[in-house]
Amino acid sequence: QWPKDQSLPECFHIFASYDTAFTERDRNKKDADKTAHSARITWGLFADPVSGQTAMIMLEAWNAQAGYPELRENAKNHHKKWHLDDAVIERKASGISLIQDMRKLKLPVRGFDPKKYGDKEQRAHLATPYFTSGLVYYPDRDWARKVINYVAAFPVGDAPSADYADTVS
Repeated sequence: QWPKDQSLPECFHIFASYDTAFTERDRNKKDADKTAHSARITWGLFADPVSGQTAMIMLEAWNAQAGYPELRENAKNHHKKWHLDDAVIERKASGISLIQDMRKLKLPVRGFDPKKYGDKEQRAHLATPYFTSGLVYYPDRDWARKVINYVAAFPVGDAPSADYADTVS
């Protein structure tokens, strides 16, 4: 946790990580707790003042049962608001179209093929050492604690648990 009495660190690189829902049909299922969400976490990289190593801090999080037009508009506005250096988007589901659209707008983005790193649970295990290293921070805010609780509930938590877990792995 980043100390509440300190301003957030100056980040030398800001990026967003996206997990996008598959289709509009996903968001229209009868059981809303089981439907797919699109999720995003914005991260900042900075020099840790204690260790001098590169550290990460969660700057913002978003999730919604958004159709593609809403997702695209949200992503475009988010890029501009945060002056993102990069965005990492899963190259599957509506992420494929989002990558293409962001590139047409000349916004920095790269696709990520999650299958190269196993299933959702395997990817979460691969990411665990980064979070236990003491070099990943979050601000002392309610929204950040909610994200942490969703990720901690993975793989059995309700949406957007798996979606947020994908954005951190």
